[in-house]
Amino acid sequence: MVRKTSKVSMTAESTSTVGSQRNYEIMLVLNSALSDERVEAITDSVRQIIINGQGTVADVKNFGKRRLAYPIKHHGDGIYILINYTLLSTVNQSIENLLNITEEVLRYMIVLHE
Repeated sequence: MVRKTSKVSMTAESTSTVGSQRNYEIMLVLNSALSDERVEAITDSVRQIIINGQGTVADVKNFGKRRLAYPIKHHGDGIYILINYTLLSTVNQSIENLLNITEEVLRYMIVLHE
């Protein structure tokens, strides 16, 4: 699921497109019981798909364990990860496929920056 949005606070460098590549961000909510190593492994898997798809990862932020507004899959807490990247839109399906089969991912959202 890709949603379109625009951010006023982004720099001109991060909003430019390279060829037919576009700027995206993905927010992951992971199971709060995961070890730091497993969180890093999931993040690296997403990063590797982006790099293999000729994209670039601009930033990865781990916001840590946060309380969810409502339970997701019977979990009250989640680990929030934000990844900003530039990629061809066709490769996003590979990222979605990975996240859909990874049980530790409670929720994710991919947002397109125009």
